Amino acid sequence: MRIKLQSAIVLLLLALGYASAAHAQGQNFPSGSGTGLPSGCTGGSSLINCMGGFQLNGLSISPAFPTTPNGLPFLLTSTPSGGSAVASAWAWPGVTLNAQTGTTYTIALTDRSGLTTTSNGSAIAVSLPQAGTTNFANSFNTALFNINTGLATITPTTSTINGNATQIVPNGWGSYIYSDNTNYRSLTVPDISVFPSCAASPLGFTSATGVFGCLSTLNIGVTTANTLTYTGSSGIFASAGPLIASGNVLAGGAASSTSANALMNGSNGNVTIGNSSTYQMANGGNVISATPDTGLSRVSAGVVGVGTGGGGSVAGIIQAAGYKSGTNCAANGTAANPSVVSCSGAAAGMFSCSATASTGTCTVNTTAVTANSEISITQDAADGGASQLNVTCNTGNVLNTTKPLLAAKVAATSFTINLGTVTTNPACFEYTIVN
Repeated sequence: MRIKLQSAIVLLLLALGYASAAHAQGQNFPSGSGTGLPSGCTGGSSLINCMGGFQLNGLSISPAFPTTPNGLPFLLTSTPSGGSAVASAWAWPGVTLNAQTGTTYTIALTDRSGLTTTSNGSAIAVSLPQAGTTNFANSFNTALFNINTGLATITPTTSTINGNATQIVPNGWGSYIYSDNTNYRSLTVPDISVFPSCAASPLGFTSATGVFGCLSTLNIGVTTANTLTYTGSSGIFASAGPLIASGNVLAGGAASSTSANALMNGSNGNVTIGNSSTYQMANGGNVISATPDTGLSRVSAGVVGVGTGGGGSVAGIIQAAGYKSGTNCAANGTAANPSVVSCSGAAAGMFSCSATASTGTCTVNTTAVTANSEISITQDAADGGASQLNVTCNTGNVLNTTKPLLAAKVAATSFTINLGTVTTNPACFEYTIVN
């Protein structure tokens, strides 16, 4: 009777969690023999070595304690089956793996605290039962890792996940899912293997598919002054501060829209400004901390305005040590009256008029002329060199003393000058057109 009572006391200690290995180590049953001791135990046996033999209603309360490997804590588990209790057993610590290769799968109660892998080249639909329902209450948690190219989409029943109806898990991504017994939350992150090596290029990301890639340009949408916004679906980034880049930066917006459209290249400094957009500068060059007072704007096709900071302003002044036109003409006139010079679309240059047109006219064809052009024309004798007009310029006064020098101008076509007496050598001139 005494031994049976001692056995009952030990069972009570086990139930209370009191008879731990640390506490029971070194404790012995009383000496002597009697009935009620676990199988293999006798009076004087170590308590820690005899615990594994206790039974209740035919079930082992604690199986024999593991003896190896040293230093590894084991878990005492019991998995019910068929509505009945099952003998407990010691289990190695770890995660249960569930490998799925189909295109559909429903998370099961046996996935609790386990890892499910999905592997299929097509889209994978993963269903998740409603949080808080049978077998999915008590803070259900699980993990899912997608190891193939098919996009896995987790869809809870009734419940939400991260506040949404679905959660995608792209190839190379893993998702740890946990429940508050009403809805689900998940931490979904990519493995380092999905990131490409982009070197100096920007890293791009498509949120709908979870695909990373290297971009040739960085797309930025400018909505308000000094503010950049981010739109995940289109890969547009945002920043409340200044944008600093040594590579290419493309600001979104078609040329016909009112949003910025600037392409800045860190290697050569080229800047293209779109409709109603302004490249702004402030005192010190920092538009973040100062009000812009200078700006380059697109006024119209082929026309850039220098202003005081506002779009389309032309109230500014260009100041430089020198000025150079985009094209420069160096052409000789035909031996006729009028003598005709072909200067294409040059707004400045040098030309000669044949002596054949003496006291007549000389016409310079250039599309740079407009109806409101201001054309400056000067006779000279210094432009006859081999790298210039390659003629011997007339050194006499060839200007008509009775008529204006500028006789006519035709928009987008030409201007015509009156000549005085020109003998032997052609008359040489320089011109500049200001529109």
